[in-house]
Amino acid sequence: MTALLMIGFLLGFTLCAFLMGLFYLDARLRRLEGERHLPYWLRSGLDDLSAIDTDMLCWIRDALTVVEGRQEDRRRLMAQIRNGSYREEQPAAPRRTNSRPKRTPVSR
Repeated sequence: MTALLMIGFLLGFTLCAFLMGLFYLDARLRRLEGERHLPYWLRSGLDDLSAIDTDMLCWIRDALTVVEGRQEDRRRLMAQIRNGSYREEQPAAPRRTNSRPKRTPVSR
């Protein structure tokens, strides 16, 4: 029992020290930003981190678009099955019509 208590105290102390370090780092960065003396290497590093986040957000947005499209197809198919309008012989996906306007020959 005392070993578990000791491990709990050590984990708690480690967590407190980590949180205090984060608060110190946050306060230090705020002070540096307020003085406008943030080093260039740190500024460029923060810019690089934000660029990585932007790329990841674009990737996640694209993946979510695909997933939402599939869910919408599933909802539509389930609604057809519930309403009785689904035929087993119908194609799995609706045929797309060409959205481009037809070209007309130019007369001279």
